[in-house]
Amino acid sequence: MSTVIRFGAMLGCIDGRCHGDDAAVAELQRRFGVGPVDRITEPAIIKILSGKDGAYQEFIGRKLMISLRSHNAECIGIVGHTGCAVNTVPDEEQIQQIKKSVLALKRWRDIYVPIIGLFVNEKGQCEVIVE
Repeated sequence: MSTVIRFGAMLGCIDGRCHGDDAAVAELQRRFGVGPVDRITEPAIIKILSGKDGAYQEFIGRKLMISLRSHNAECIGIVGHTGCAVNTVPDEEQIQQIKKSVLALKRWRDIYVPIIGLFVNEKGQCEVIVE
């Protein structure tokens, strides 16, 4: 009898505060009961996803589809964080970008899993911004 591994997917910045065994991964695991979380990383990913660069968004989308199709990821977390080296806007603006990113992903075709927006603050704590 084989064990079924339940995956999640996380779209986050390359900054180490957004991935690894941190609060954002733990939040996806706790909320959705998944084990491993596939990480799709790009500098300032929430700025990209909330913007109008269709080619770059498509590039990220292709990576996300690998997780969804090959690992049957059951949830997606979009993560921003304070102090981004590339997305140098205030936290409040990043939170708006996270909300826009979640809405944008919900409009993409072939995505039928829950998507949540997360923000990692200066203390390394993860806040759920949007579900």
